Amino acid sequence: MVQQRKPLAIPTGDADAGTQGEHLLSLGPGKLPVWSKEAHWDTQHKTAIYTLTRRESGSLRTNLGATGTVTLTLPSDAVKGDVFWIHVLAAYDLRVDPGDSGAFYINGAKQADSKYIVSASINDWVLAVADGSADWTVFKSGTWQVESASESTTTVEADMDERVVNYIQKLFEFNGLLVFTPEELEVSRWQT
Repeated sequence: MVQQRKPLAIPTGDADAGTQGEHLLSLGPGKLPVWSKEAHWDTQHKTAIYTLTRRESGSLRTNLGATGTVTLTLPSDAVKGDVFWIHVLAAYDLRVDPGDSGAFYINGAKQADSKYIVSASINDWVLAVADGSADWTVFKSGTWQVESASESTTTVEADMDERVVNYIQKLFEFNGLLVFTPEELEVSRWQT
């Protein structure tokens, strides 16, 4: 027997409709959504090899609960602006793979295709933003290495650094996570 889903009743009318800049935020299965102006990150903890999809853009993925190396592969069909936040929450290698035809821009330099970045330090994180040509610009905190080669750190121009720090701090504050100062945050140069 095929089970049919009930249609979701979305609030309508002046009193129930959202205002400019608001979006519907799910409160989980069986609950009505609410209007929100806050950013929302879908958070999941991965403990094995996993390939992200475009549909997961705007999500937070961690290795919380891992008992060994975890590899997260970014989607090969990503479009410009797709973004993934990846956070080390277990003291095991968390590898972020750009995919077979992708590469990372780190410290303003394009790395070799198909080379992952890795960290096992709790609270290290990266924000990977697709550039639309299978490559990824990386904003990071902590010590990340490029597949068997250590990377050096570089800061970007003060005005770009401040904007990026402010954006990331707002995301962190909303999610109740750690907030970093500009001195603690290492940011790769934004590629245009």
